Amino acid sequence: MEPVSRPGFTLIELLVVMAVIAIIAAILFPVFARARDRARQTTCASNLRQIGMATMQYVGDNDETMFPKQYDDAAGGWVKWSYSLRMPIPRSLLRTLVCLNLVAVSAATS
Repeated sequence: MEPVSRPGFTLIELLVVMAVIAIIAAILFPVFARARDRARQTTCASNLRQIGMATMQYVGDNDETMFPKQYDDAAGGWVKWSYSLRMPIPRSLLRTLVCLNLVAVSAATS
């Protein structure tokens, strides 16, 4: 009876394929990281644009005046609107406010 030879890959062939895959991955990982950073920058720019448009809409609806520095609260006292922002901020809004720095840094480095 003749021995049956099974077709298969040798160890060297498998190692070569793994090395090629590792080289391709090493080349592509920085590309993916840059694409992810670019997507974040685009999202930040879009969020900032929406904040600006909302401000302009407020100004347009209120006789071309900006929102006041302070407002009268229910207790009869004056409250600065910036203090109102100190309440717990949702993560999504916090990311939008933090992205001001990301956009400025990316503009300076490009």
